Amino acid sequence: MAIPPNWYIIFDIPQISGSDKMLKDFKMDELRIICAIAETASVSRAAQRLNMPQSNVSRTLTSVERKVGLAIFLRTARELVRTEFGEQFYSRQQRRSCAA
Repeated sequence: MAIPPNWYIIFDIPQISGSDKMLKDFKMDELRIICAIAETASVSRAAQRLNMPQSNVSRTLTSVERKVGLAIFLRTARELVRTEFGEQFYSRQQRRSCAA
């Protein structure tokens, strides 16, 4: 699914620095949940994969987005699509937590 480029022009997307300092502010469970959402493009499928209630996964996503102050995903009618910041965030955390 192609995302119109203007969907990304919501705010300036900060680059995540070379250090993974930002990711140290999160619990491993939070990062694991974001990873599952990114890989499945769905809160409900991520919840099934993690064997967790959907409400917990959704609440964690909202909490993480508030902590970073930016949207990690764009919500569409059928799926969640990573924003540019979400791509950066996911690629950084993938090295740390997705494999675990």
